[in-house]
Amino acid sequence: MKRSAASTVVSKRKRNRNDITTKVQFIIVVEHPNLVKLIEYRVVDGERRIQRLLVYEFMPNRRLQDHRFNKSYPTLPWQRRLHILFGAAQGLACLHEELEAHIM
Repeated sequence: MKRSAASTVVSKRKRNRNDITTKVQFIIVVEHPNLVKLIEYRVVDGERRIQRLLVYEFMPNRRLQDHRFNKSYPTLPWQRRLHILFGAAQGLACLHEELEAHIM
């Protein structure tokens, strides 16, 4: 069984829902070794706000943000940071340039 992680996003704005949903549905099928795989996306319209649930693949080493801003995680050495930076750049290049339909 694969492990996954979930994140919820709550927004009071209802506009652009279709645009965001279309982009997310496209991103779900994108596979690249330097992109976290988005597994599922759900939207629930409440009376006062929109709730979105994002389910993505589990990241055993946590997020870069955790290592940068949370003192309970070890600081990453610069060589590891550069490795992550170049991997992120490759993932963004895939989204912006390598796919048939470019994601901006």
